Formats: sequence, C-alpha cells, structure tokens
Amino acid sequence: MRGAAAKCTCIVLSLLVSSLFVRTGNATGTEVFGEEGGYVDLPCAPAYDPTNNLHWQVIQRGTGSNIIFLVKEPGKDVEIRYTRLAGRLSLRDSNNLRISNLNRDDDSVDSTDPHFVGTYRCSQPQEEDPLEGDQFILRVRRTPAPPTDLEVIAAKLYSVTVEVTAGNDGLVPQSLCVWYREQGTEEWKKGSGDNSCSRNGVTEGEEITLQSTLPAANTTYQICVVAQNRLNSTRCGDAYIQAITDSK
Repeated sequence: MRGAAAKCTCIVLSLLVSSLFVRTGNATGTEVFGEEGGYVDLPCAPAYDPTNNLHWQVIQRGTGSNIIFLVKEPGKDVEIRYTRLAGRLSLRDSNNLRISNLNRDDDSVDSTDPHFVGTYRCSQPQEEDPLEGDQFILRVRRTPAPPTDLEVIAAKLYSVTVEVTAGNDGLVPQSLCVWYREQGTEEWKKGSGDNSCSRNGVTEGEEITLQSTLPAANTTYQICVVAQNRLNSTRCGDAYIQAITDSK
C-alpha cells in the first residue's frame, strides 16, 4: 500500500469477477468489476461472425449514442480509436475484449471521460441480421479520493484533534488516518492513539473526527489525513494544515 511515507511495491492483477445484472441510471447491463492496474475480459456474443467487421463500443448514458472505440476488420489489425486506450486493448479468441491497466476513466459510472459513461458492448453492423452483444457496466475498484475540508479543532500539549470529510472510497471500504511531520522536516509519520484512525467503511461525505498523539509540546507540526483501502492510499502532498502544540 502506498502511504504518506511509503511507496507502493505491489502489482495488482485482477480478473473479471461478477455476474450481477443491474440498472445504473438509465443503463441496464451486467455489472463487472476490475481493479486499478489490473484487467477485465468482456465477452462478445457467441454468434460472432469472423468474416464481418467487429466493433466494440460504449452506449452513452443519457443519449444512447454509440461511441466506437475499437474496430476489427477481417484480415486487418485491430484499430483503436482513442489515444488513451492505446496499448491497453486486445481481443481474446478473436472477439472478446480485454482492457488492461484499468483506471477510473474506464469506469462506466465514475469516468471523467464523458464518452465512457455508459455500457460496453460488441456489435457487428452487417446489413442482414446485425449482431449486438450483451451490455456491461464496468466498475473499477481503485485508490480512494483524498479527504477534504481538513480542520484542526484542538491542539494540546502532546496531541491534535482534527475534523475532515471523507471522499469517494474507490468502491473498496476505506479508513482515514492522521499523519504528521514536524515543520522543516521531510518525513511523514503515521499518527498514534486509539482515535488516530477511523473505522473501516467510512462513506463519501461523512464527517470524521480524529485525534493523534504528537511527540513534543510547543512545536509546530504539519498535519494531514490519509484515505486508505486495501488497494492503495492517498498521499499528503500539499494537502496538509499547520498545528502548534501547547507549551508546558
């Protein structure tokens, strides 16, 4: 896990794991899950005809427009029509789609790319008996979003109490923890004490109060709150505030 003072050394490889049929907004399809940095395989219809063109597309939520992002013509190489997908798409068994190195923008619901908010589907647009495969709602489990609205509400001799608002959990249960460093130093350290971390399962928008023990009185510290789930964690970066412990 990548914490405020630690680097991630793990590689996540994830297979498609789901068969739940759901409705999201006005989109209906089979919900499938992958993990950030891993991959999913989306099956095409068994009636696929290798002598005709194959399209993989997104049916946009709200508009119903078809955004074609992959084309395979008989006897030709796969054509990928979106730069950000280059090197990440491949066909398995000629027609099933593998998306590798998954990230949030591949997510059918939370993508920041509006073209990919919708359902994935394969099709073959031949004039007679066109093929349309099943629709898939792809969810990408990922690093949680950084918490917001960090505020120091008390600083005592050897402790600090803060309030913070939780961000999106990345579809994996998250907890929030206090980290600190003395002003003028580089190393972030994880807070200590019974209330320095929240429970697991904090939800987006939830306001959390945390308290951490600090090493010294009458000292200026930089305080941040890290969101973490089993995949990864946020970094302190520039998202910290200052607190001064009381003098003796």
